[in-house]
Amino acid sequence: MEFLLRQWAVVNTLNPGEISALSMQKIVWEHDNHVWIQSVSTRAIQGDMCPVCTGDMRAATRQQVRLLVAQKKREDFVSLGTAHPELVPLWSAVNEKSINEVSSRTVTHFWWKCAVGHEFLTPASVIVKRGHACVKCNRAEAKNSK
Repeated sequence: MEFLLRQWAVVNTLNPGEISALSMQKIVWEHDNHVWIQSVSTRAIQGDMCPVCTGDMRAATRQQVRLLVAQKKREDFVSLGTAHPELVPLWSAVNEKSINEVSSRTVTHFWWKCAVGHEFLTPASVIVKRGHACVKCNRAEAKNSK
């Protein structure tokens, strides 16, 4: 089923190795500038033929593809607050979004508030790795350990 790999559109949020050939998951496919949306299992059964070339199906519009990609992103979304509930108390009210509106995969800088009350700006990925990243508290800890 190598043809599935060749026709797998780059806009898909899943990689081919993450999905079964029997899946009913709808995916975006491409062949000779034709773009269409169809389940993986239907493509596996149908074979190598492009349904647009054979006249069995109209090509998807760019708007349809955008809507499908947006829907997949919503389905795949896991919030930072859900993935790391221990960070919820550190989330600063200064941020424009809530911690549940931010993806757990983000590398964006946000405001955080340590247990002492210091507010600081740092990437979410740093907080996830270290558990805290307050510069003032880190300096105080370094002074006290000398």
